[in-house]
Amino acid sequence: MFSFYRTTTLKQGELDSGEKRRKWLGNNDRRIIIHFTPFHGSWLNMVEIWFRIMGRMCLKNSYTSPAQLHDAILEFAEIWSRELAHPFNWNYKGIGLHQKAVKRFTVMLKYSAGEMTLQLMSKESLLMVNLMNDYWSEVELKYWVELFDTISEFTEQLYENISKSSQPKVKKKAAEALALLLETIGLKMKNAKLVA
Repeated sequence: MFSFYRTTTLKQGELDSGEKRRKWLGNNDRRIIIHFTPFHGSWLNMVEIWFRIMGRMCLKNSYTSPAQLHDAILEFAEIWSRELAHPFNWNYKGIGLHQKAVKRFTVMLKYSAGEMTLQLMSKESLLMVNLMNDYWSEVELKYWVELFDTISEFTEQLYENISKSSQPKVKKKAAEALALLLETIGLKMKNAKLVA
């Protein structure tokens, strides 16, 4: 999510290092403020709901040219503004969300551990660590046990996938995320007295 204010001009090379970018992004007088949302949190952004509606109502059709697609989007926006616009009332309480995320990752590991991208594996691993640390009690123990058993079954294959990567940064991040996941779930299971 971005908040815009006051225009800033950047010179070429001004943000050529991570340290310079972090300092620039952390400065409160810049015109762009970045607000980080949780992994898989795009649904928290109300504009994503509008894009989903536009996709279902407008983008599902076939178009023969970019101009035709452009016209269809503008027509949808006009109809939306004139006839369909309404406030979105947020009423979802998140009940069951944590358990669904654990079950989904378990299924992903069971059926596609070998094809999972390292970026997805890293994000899902870190999401699971966050859920274990902050929402352990929100998920039935049997789903944590199933995730633990599945991870144990596919650990070797996941590390093998990591070792095949030709991208050092991605490889390192994936290895660190997987190691943290294994450590965290091992400790949680031990504390739950499910692992000797």
